[in-house]
Amino acid sequence: MKYDPNTISSGFASNDLLNEEFTKIQTALENTLSRDGSTPNSMSADLDMNSNDMINISTVNTQSLTIGGNIVSPGALEFSGVSKEIQYATAGQTVFTLTTMSYLQGVNNLDVYIQGVRQAYTAYTETSSTVVTFSEGLEDGDEVQFRALTVNDIGATTAAQVSYTPAGTGAVVGDVQDKLRESVSVKDFGAVGDGATDDAAAINLAINYAATQGVGTRLGGTVHFPPGNYILETALVLKSGVILSGSGINATTLQKKTQAGAYWMIETDGFTAGADLWSVASDGILHGFGINNMALYGAANPPVTATDRGGIRLYGKRYDVENVLIHNVDGVGFLSEAGDGVGQTDWRDMPEGSISDLFVYKAGDEGIIYKGPHDSQINSAFVSTCGADGVQILTASGYHGVCDIGIIHSYANTGRGIYTTAPIHAASLIGESNQDAGVYLTGDNTKVDWIQCYSNNSSVATDTSQCIISSASNGLTVGQFHASNANTLSADCLTVAGTHVAIDGIKIGGNNTATGSAIVNTGNFNSFKGNVSAWDGVGSTVLEVDGSQYCVYNLAVSAFDTLVNTSNDYRYSDFNIRFYEAGSATIWGGTTPTLGYRNTLAMTVLGRMNSVDYSTKSQARITSTTNGFLDVDSASTGIGSRFTKAATWETEMILTPDISEMHISTYDNSTDLGYVMNGPVISGFNASTVTCAAQVNTGVSSPSADPQAVVSVRMGR
Repeated sequence: MKYDPNTISSGFASNDLLNEEFTKIQTALENTLSRDGSTPNSMSADLDMNSNDMINISTVNTQSLTIGGNIVSPGALEFSGVSKEIQYATAGQTVFTLTTMSYLQGVNNLDVYIQGVRQAYTAYTETSSTVVTFSEGLEDGDEVQFRALTVNDIGATTAAQVSYTPAGTGAVVGDVQDKLRESVSVKDFGAVGDGATDDAAAINLAINYAATQGVGTRLGGTVHFPPGNYILETALVLKSGVILSGSGINATTLQKKTQAGAYWMIETDGFTAGADLWSVASDGILHGFGINNMALYGAANPPVTATDRGGIRLYGKRYDVENVLIHNVDGVGFLSEAGDGVGQTDWRDMPEGSISDLFVYKAGDEGIIYKGPHDSQINSAFVSTCGADGVQILTASGYHGVCDIGIIHSYANTGRGIYTTAPIHAASLIGESNQDAGVYLTGDNTKVDWIQCYSNNSSVATDTSQCIISSASNGLTVGQFHASNANTLSADCLTVAGTHVAIDGIKIGGNNTATGSAIVNTGNFNSFKGNVSAWDGVGSTVLEVDGSQYCVYNLAVSAFDTLVNTSNDYRYSDFNIRFYEAGSATIWGGTTPTLGYRNTLAMTVLGRMNSVDYSTKSQARITSTTNGFLDVDSASTGIGSRFTKAATWETEMILTPDISEMHISTYDNSTDLGYVMNGPVISGFNASTVTCAAQVNTGVSSPSADPQAVVSVRMGR
């Protein structure tokens, strides 16, 4: 940097001071720019152009660029070059019209040079994209050069022209268009999701497109629903291979437009209720579809009963439903059907459907009706406050709803909580506060690890028990059964009419006011094991047995009104019962065991009632010793006489027990001895009296006293 002290009017007193000030300027420049351009300079402060331009730039090398307040990456702009035009002025010329180029007005896109000197923007006006007007006239022959940088916005370019580089070694570079088309959104086809616009047609377009993606016959894809409330005036029609995927049951909702609309909100293509469409071919029905992470809402509250509308109805196989809420819909909440496999050759032994986290709340009719496909998995389903049964799992002509179940919880429905006619294998079935039975099982060869019923039968119920295992349910096993008293006090708790039913882990708790029976068995070859407590309402019974043979009862009972009540023929059974009752109660009511049952019943009933011990164990028979007198005719010898005496055993346990032993010895208080007594022989007995016959032989015609007979009676079977 050179200067001439003679031409600088700086006010400085000496050259040394002036040099010192220029040194400060030099240091400031070095902090911002490189003077000699030998190396790039790392600026420690912003460069403020004070609204002036940077001109004659060869290359802009930057990692980020801000244009119009928006950060733009260098690759987002395309520079097509600099346009240039030269004209020569006439004397006093101010207006110049460009003929070979144009520029963008108002964005400092145009640079103007006169005789090689760049002009300030204030020296001219950008009259139009091809006209420039100077504020002062130019000299004759002045060279005027116009330059403009041409910039194209990449937004005007198609996505196919923009490259996309995936991360990772070996990744293949593609373009943005192909990357974006890897997924399908309902908004790609015009869906809005604003809670007002009918989006059904747009969503169906997305479904139809996704159904065509893939190779050969292996077609399908996922249709994404961004967060929003999508209104449906018609049904969404699901196709093979298409997955409807929302953004969560809170974020993505489908809502029916009007309650009067006679359509299901989502249904499979060609759904025909009651048809065996599977017989067309092994894959003749829809397959490989799914619904997840969304909620369906009806149009009005409360919903109404209906057969021509509902939430979701599916006919197909190998489908997946996960994290779906169905709320306030008319008719049935969720319906699944599929034929029992006539003509099917593929996938026969594979799980044909999967349902997880399906929530149905307030359907006008049943919450869930499941009629296939067979061999499916219902991992978790929760149903509440529906207008009929909560859940039905059914087998009918042409259908087979056999499935594996993780947990079904059915609460506060107008009908039954869970009703099955199909064989099921379930980990947990819970029926709570339903107006009819909590759990009603009628399928053969069913296995349930856990059944829980409480507070069911809450109104005038059709079913008279909280849990019913019907006569059609044979070979059923239950690992644990827990229940509390029904809301309807006269209702029973567990009723079994099937055969070969085994229920372990019974835990039934009453509330001291029940009048029904804790356990009712009318089937044969059944077994029960567990405990019952506080089942002592007036008129209530712990175990009701009606004509059930070849059964086993292993129960521990505390607090009851009647322990066991039997009727009809219940032989060939084993009653192994332990009990406790602080007050007075009935141990055995109804048709009590008779002598005719002594070889056909195994009975061990032990307990304590009203501070008295009771037992029918043969190893602990009660011995009663009573005294009586034989009335011997003094005028005769060798006369047979009869002896009658009341028995003293407890009559509540078994009213007519067998008498196993009787011993008699005789003596008198006179000096006349020599009595010979033959017998005694039991000639009859009832609940309170034993009649024995004995013969006395004596040589004394007039004994001084009647011989005294001491009778020892041992009672039991």
